[in-house]
Amino acid sequence: YNDELINLGVTSIIYNPSKNQMNLYGRFYEIAENYEDKVIIHDDETIVNVNDSKFYKIADRKYLLVDKEIKSENNVLTASNYLIVELDKLGNATLYNNNLNLKTFKETTLVTSTYKFNIAEELLTIGDQVVDLKKIIGSTNKYIKAEDIEKENNEDNNTANNNTANNNQQTVNNQQGINNQGSNQNTTNNNTTNDNNDVEIDDEDEGDDNNSGNESGGSGSNQEEETNQNIIKATKTTSIIAVKPNVGYITVEYVVYDLLDEFESIFAEIYDSSNTLVAVTYFDKTTNNVVIPGLRANATYNLKFKYSYYDENGTRVEQKFDEASVMMSSPSLSVKITKVTGNRIYYTVYLDNDYELDSIRVNIS
Repeated sequence: YNDELINLGVTSIIYNPSKNQMNLYGRFYEIAENYEDKVIIHDDETIVNVNDSKFYKIADRKYLLVDKEIKSENNVLTASNYLIVELDKLGNATLYNNNLNLKTFKETTLVTSTYKFNIAEELLTIGDQVVDLKKIIGSTNKYIKAEDIEKENNEDNNTANNNTANNNQQTVNNQQGINNQGSNQNTTNNNTTNDNNDVEIDDEDEGDDNNSGNESGGSGSNQEEETNQNIIKATKTTSIIAVKPNVGYITVEYVVYDLLDEFESIFAEIYDSSNTLVAVTYFDKTTNNVVIPGLRANATYNLKFKYSYYDENGTRVEQKFDEASVMMSSPSLSVKITKVTGNRIYYTVYLDNDYELDSIRVNIS
């Protein structure tokens, strides 16, 4: 664009309304009606007529629907030509194309002329087949249907109630045993005439025993409270360890702690010296480094590190947690003349392995 090479990422979707077609670049997994535990894998460039009905899986929790009309089963949403669907890990989804951008917070099914797509469950009904899309290159979707959660809660409650009932019954049985034992003791004492004066009851010792029992119970409770207070509440944190500029790329080392899986995404926005956004790179939470390619040597870039998550109201929140400015390294370039004839000069150009040039010009003076 304007003689500048821009990295569009692993996959790119370009929609041309004047030609009524789309150009897909990268790897796309097409699920067709004759699906039989396999998909049609498109690599490099694929041209799609938007009047055709097509369904593609782009990546984990990301899909492309193509049809003349795409609508939700309840007719609340209507889209034309194509729709990109990106799920978070809780089954919510962002739906967008060149005309709309909206968010769903409940189970939604999209309908086209040939198939139905249950977004949250990642199920595609095409023809008479139901395709589990999670099995295609995997899925990190952790959505659970409301009725399944309720069923699980009911099972847990029933288990808890049964345990409580058993404990109560055991308590009753123990109490009955204690009462019977006391009754027998009273009978024995009553039958022993005039021996009561010889029986000495040490109230003080008995009280000490009771106090000892209470102290033990109190100590246990205090210990439990102390333990609870010492439990660290797991939350989302991430730190940038190092930002290392090279020739044409930047390496970022980072640490992510997200035990509760609260992060929706972690990413870096890369701005050039004129404060123009030139790239966005997403971080993988399972690793601790990422390479940002396609940058110019001898240039200065500003990196803004951000993460996104959903608050208690289901609103997506973006927050910047760090920032860094870096000066890219200079490439090592050299030219060696290897042979000179009457009308030719032969030479070898030695380039930095991390730097690519479109062309080389040698001035001879």
